[in-house]
Amino acid sequence: MKEVREMNFDCIWTERYRAELKEMDPDSERFLRVVKHMSSLTNETVMRMLSEGHFAWNERYATGVAKIDRHHKKRLRMMQKIYLTLCQSADHSRVDKLLRKFRQSLQKQFQAEERLMRRSGLPSLAEQEKDHRLLLAELDKHIEALQRSQGAAPKLLYFLLQWFLKHSTSNDREFGAYMRQQSRVPRSLVTLFRRKSPAFGC
Repeated sequence: MKEVREMNFDCIWTERYRAELKEMDPDSERFLRVVKHMSSLTNETVMRMLSEGHFAWNERYATGVAKIDRHHKKRLRMMQKIYLTLCQSADHSRVDKLLRKFRQSLQKQFQAEERLMRRSGLPSLAEQEKDHRLLLAELDKHIEALQRSQGAAPKLLYFLLQWFLKHSTSNDREFGAYMRQQSRVPRSLVTLFRRKSPAFGC
């Protein structure tokens, strides 16, 4: 039986936000190529590209920040549950419910991570916030499309996995390195540099 092509997975990342992503992440072109290639595939092909092992924690994902690593492990577990549901059931309502739960959890985790980054004074906070905002916009778009057409859930899952790999091994790892560097600076110096100076108005 010939495979039928589902709705096209046109990621707004590869269109509207290409320049912004490139500015935030020099390696974003590789990620965008993967996503663009995926749009030409069928759901069945994408499912064959995935396996349960893709959603297992690997130490190469570790950022060195325990709280963020816990968030990442939770994201992988939730994605794994979506994958197993896709394997075991054709019930789109169950997948839709899991994706919406994932989206809510992701937003809360992003907010917690951004608070941590803000408190630590991360210089690239604006880029991190933008990356988070763009992912949530993309996720909202495709959850809405899935609800209308009962279409490309495997492609959305593959997109989320690729984004996770890119984000955890670049953006969040950069934050982990920054936090480790901060921990080696004496607290007295950190306090001194953050104190406002009347002489220079900073």
